[in-house]
Amino acid sequence: MKKAKRMLKPEKKRRRHERQGEKKTYKKFIKNICISFMIILSLIAIYFLVTNFLNKKEETEAGILEEKEVLGMELKDIKIEEKDGVYTWKAILTNTSGEKFNNKRVQLIFKSEEGNKIYKYPYKITDLEKGETQEIEIKTSEPLDEFAEFDIKGVVEE
Repeated sequence: MKKAKRMLKPEKKRRRHERQGEKKTYKKFIKNICISFMIILSLIAIYFLVTNFLNKKEETEAGILEEKEVLGMELKDIKIEEKDGVYTWKAILTNTSGEKFNNKRVQLIFKSEEGNKIYKYPYKITDLEKGETQEIEIKTSEPLDEFAEFDIKGVVEE
C-alpha cells in the first residue's frame, strides 16, 4: 500500500506540473491579448489626433484665405506663400462700393484662433475708381499660415 501511494505522488506532481503549464500558457495568452488591445487603442488615438489636427489646419487655412468684404470693397484671390522663411500674403481688392475710393492707410490684422496672437501690418491702399482692382501684397517673417483669420481696418489719418 505504501508503494502504491508513492507511485501516486509522481502522478500528482505530473498533473500539477501540467496545470501550472496550462496556467502559464493562459497568462501568456491574456498578456498577448492585452498588449494587442493596447496597441489597437493607441493606433486609434493617433489616427483621431492626426485627423483632428489636419481638420483644424484646413479650417484655419479656409478662414484666412476666405473672400470677404472690407471697407466696402471685395477682397478675393487670397494666397499665402512661404519661401526661405519669408511669408507673402497676396489678395485682389476690387472697388465694389459704387464710388471712388481715396488713398487710405489701413492695417491688416491677423489673429490666431484663440485670439491671443495678433499681428498687425500697415498698408496704404491707393485711389481706386469704382470697379477698379488693386493687388495687395505684404511680405513678413511672421508665419502668416498659422493665423486663423484676418481683417483690414482703416486708420484715421491726422
